[in-house]
Amino acid sequence: MIGALISMKFLGGKTWRQSLIFWAVILIIGFALGAGAVVLGLLVTLISIAVFIGLAHYWYHLPWMRSIIVWAVAFVLDWVIVFVLVLMLGLSFLTWGGIPT
Repeated sequence: MIGALISMKFLGGKTWRQSLIFWAVILIIGFALGAGAVVLGLLVTLISIAVFIGLAHYWYHLPWMRSIIVWAVAFVLDWVIVFVLVLMLGLSFLTWGGIPT
């Protein structure tokens, strides 16, 4: 999710306030769609991608290609953040108070 904020700011060329509003709208729509994600995971994922790109294009008036690029960069940034957090969590179990276990 943080990737959407950063991507819209730097690739979309929007202000921090506009990027934060976009992030909040995507978050709320994600919560609404997340309820059905258990049953229809792939379909909800595709709908979420379409909503992100559609909002970037129609609401923020980004060209189609730039909307897709903003989504792709946001996706990659979110995966990098998740990878770093999981890596940090995994490394946190290796030591306890500085003493390797």
